[in-house]
Amino acid sequence: MNQFLVMAAAEKLTAIQTAESYFTERRGRGDRDKALAFLSRPGGEPPLPEDQLPD
Repeated sequence: MNQFLVMAAAEKLTAIQTAESYFTERRGRGDRDKALAFLSRPGGEPPLPEDQLPD
């Protein structure tokens, strides 16, 4: 039982470290001005009928 808990904790720690390094690297490549320009652009085409939510 003890070995199971140690392995589970080690896996979780590895996953956290992997995610942290991934997002740190992505943050370094980001461009805030380009992201804000992308988010503030005018809308495109309206949703297709199959994409709309039912009433």
